[in-house]
Amino acid sequence: MTDKEGTAYSPKISCIIMGILHKIGVNGRIRKKRREEWMKCEQLLTFWSKKCKGFIFGSQMEGATTPGLNSDIDLVSLTNSDVAVYDIINKEPDKNNYLMVADEDTFPGYYKLVYKPELCFSYVDPVDIMVNHEKRIVFKPSAFVYPLGIIHGPAATNETDWNVPMDCITGMRVQDWLPHANSWMQRQRCRNWITSEDFENFVQKEAFLVPVGNPISSDRYLEWRISFTTIERELMWKLNNTQIGSYVLMKMIIKHFITPAIGECLTSYQCKTTLFWLIENMDKGLWKPQNLLICVDAFLKTVLLWVKGTFCPNYFIPQENMFLGKLSVHKSCCLYNILSNLIDMDFRYLTSIPFDGIGQALSRACSRIYSLHLIPYGREHQLDETQDSDVLCIKQPILWSKRLALTVYISLLKESSNVLDLLIKLIQEYQSCREVLQDDLFVWIKLLYSHFGCQLASSCFARGNFYGQEIETAHMYLQYGESSDVTSGRLRLAGFYLKLGYPALAEEVLTAVERYFKHYVCDLATVDIIDMDDVTIHEIVSGNLTTLQTYRNCLALSVLYLPSEIHCIPPPLSNELFWSVCEFVVVDARPYMYFLQHQTYLALAKSRERTVALENLASASSQKRIRHHEMYLNLLAYCLRQEECVLEGLECLFRSLRIRPEYNGAIWQICDILAAYLPK
Repeated sequence: MTDKEGTAYSPKISCIIMGILHKIGVNGRIRKKRREEWMKCEQLLTFWSKKCKGFIFGSQMEGATTPGLNSDIDLVSLTNSDVAVYDIINKEPDKNNYLMVADEDTFPGYYKLVYKPELCFSYVDPVDIMVNHEKRIVFKPSAFVYPLGIIHGPAATNETDWNVPMDCITGMRVQDWLPHANSWMQRQRCRNWITSEDFENFVQKEAFLVPVGNPISSDRYLEWRISFTTIERELMWKLNNTQIGSYVLMKMIIKHFITPAIGECLTSYQCKTTLFWLIENMDKGLWKPQNLLICVDAFLKTVLLWVKGTFCPNYFIPQENMFLGKLSVHKSCCLYNILSNLIDMDFRYLTSIPFDGIGQALSRACSRIYSLHLIPYGREHQLDETQDSDVLCIKQPILWSKRLALTVYISLLKESSNVLDLLIKLIQEYQSCREVLQDDLFVWIKLLYSHFGCQLASSCFARGNFYGQEIETAHMYLQYGESSDVTSGRLRLAGFYLKLGYPALAEEVLTAVERYFKHYVCDLATVDIIDMDDVTIHEIVSGNLTTLQTYRNCLALSVLYLPSEIHCIPPPLSNELFWSVCEFVVVDARPYMYFLQHQTYLALAKSRERTVALENLASASSQKRIRHHEMYLNLLAYCLRQEECVLEGLECLFRSLRIRPEYNGAIWQICDILAAYLPK
């Protein structure tokens, strides 16, 4: 195909590509939903720690990614106790203020932080400061390095099982608007894509310093880099689908053609910088779906021009060269050749991109419409056309926000010495917090009602008190917490009824829980989300399910018991809490439901139902993934012993010990069995 033919096909092919990108999440609706979910996570991070303010940045938050790209997120934590000031006049009281200094030999965009005792409110560890060659006392960036993970520039990559790559960064808030950034606000622009109202808003946004120096600076271990990521995020949210689409395609090009050949010499941040410069200098009318290939071509040619000159200007501080120390002469030549070849190939190279099956889909469409002979496309990462594309694109942030909400709740519960105090605190927070967090806080309050009810009941049972006003109060709180989610509050209430000697009431509650499970309810561990049904995700994306409705009708939380509830729970669980190191005991919802059913039908003398419950409990591990497998085996062993299947019960207990050899309640059961069956 000739260049002329390629130009003729360009508008239609651009629209085809935009249609494919739309299906894999590059559209306004999905971008908005992604932003809402990640903003909720950001609020949760800040709520979690009152000592710092949390931010989430990156392509996931900006909506500039696809499932195939699996972009990471940057978790930025800004401490409330430290602040960097450019002018002493603007120092903040009750804070540790550090003076930002840029020497003549400091590269643009980088600073040193000078420590002055009179500017600091609290004690600063002498290990965190040092005297540099200019006889200044400076604050060391190493004092702000994130304690977990592998260091990547200012970030530490946190290797977790949260299914999203994370870069964790601890930064320092900058109090002033920097004079170095005034040129960005004042420079003449051919296209006024940023309004005066935007600039007024941006000045209020927080810039921050991250602990990383210029790679070729002799003082790089004492330097901090300025970051305007909060403004960049706002700018990305202003972009239309064509601008985001061209950025996504450019990231795919880098990941498929450039990184495998010469390593990570061209980053997504440099790519984003290129996009901002292009939008500032290109005609606004060009950023339309039919011009997508023209925009990508402009992208490639701009990067090629910068590689040729070995200078990539920072969008906010143009004097800063973003290639400095990162692009060697050899890599520069290789990168120049790759970019030149891609430009010469017209759009055809896109058909070999494997991510999300975009190359395959493009090749099919073009072959069907134009009968074009295109280069073979990759077959890995093909688009699963049977799967709901909306679910595929939004599932990750939804799961992440649900899991983070539970993690924050568990953390608050562990840190609190008194459940009632925490309950009162959360009720006050609920009345004053932002709407985005109210549903989660409401669920936490319901869970705490249930915990407090169990605590009261446990205190009564320990004293042999099974009647009276205190028991009624405990019952009232347990009923308040019954609807926190599908399982947790209800199973706790059923356990209370069994302990109190009302198995018929326990049967009613357990029957209601089982009905929910039969309607494909999700299994959800207390701290770790295992899975969420695609139908549920689709309903959330469609706006048919609120956060509160999702918890109440779709999510089955594992049941968590505190040491203060020890007398209100069955023996297999209470045995765990005898260990002083145990902060709480957790049991998966589904097997716990079957266990309570077995105990209920045993008390009601319903042999057939009891047998069914035991069979369900025995097969629970194959029905759904069990997170706390040792607890499941302990419950099963307890029931088997009640059915006189002692050897099978012992086998379960030894399997449990192999999973968790220490602080395992299985030891107590084994001792009981040996004491009962061994000759005296």
